[in-house]
Amino acid sequence: MKNSVISFILLLFLFMPFFVKADDIILDSRCTIDMRTNLVNEANEIKYRISKDEIDNGITYNLYLYNVSNSFLINNIITDTNTMVITNIGSGKIYTYDLIVKNHEFCNGFKAKTITINLPYYNEFHNHELCKGYENYYLCRDEIDKKITKEEFEKNMNDYINSLNNKNEEIEEDISANDVNDENELNLFDIYNTYKYYLYAIIVLGIILIIIITYNKNKKRGIL
Repeated sequence: MKNSVISFILLLFLFMPFFVKADDIILDSRCTIDMRTNLVNEANEIKYRISKDEIDNGITYNLYLYNVSNSFLINNIITDTNTMVITNIGSGKIYTYDLIVKNHEFCNGFKAKTITINLPYYNEFHNHELCKGYENYYLCRDEIDKKITKEEFEKNMNDYINSLNNKNEEIEEDISANDVNDENELNLFDIYNTYKYYLYAIIVLGIILIIIITYNKNKKRGIL
């Protein structure tokens, strides 16, 4: 009798499916590694893009998921189409979307992939008067990577504008110095062009005078 009970228990464990824990979901042990790999590859085929809508007091985002098969639940949302749209997503937050397997013989509940989206903050100061002429500066764009206060915005913008002004002044000083040097070089060149023939005449006369003086000295000494 005892052996019969043990045999029955062994047979029960043999034919009863085992369950393992993965990603906090209890999975059937018959969900093999190959099955999971195929499901992960299928999940990797899902692509996404993000669009934004401007509203009165900021921005909202829309998430578009493509190539979505009916093998997955996305954050417990079921879709019967290849494209899934999640609208009115707030800015300045990190969102995660889990792709959970469904409609599978053994792998229901398996998390095949997690899509993580880090959305920027809405910059409420991008139309500030300090941004006039500096629209391409990152503090003047409608999206920014961190939340800032008005005081921080104004201080950073004033520092940026002042740094540009100081650089422009240095450039202007360099240009002025170069203009002075060029002007001096130009004046010397003009003087040379104006009086070069007189200079040639003076040099020729000097040479002739030296020859005459040398000749007279040699004649007195009886050399010539």
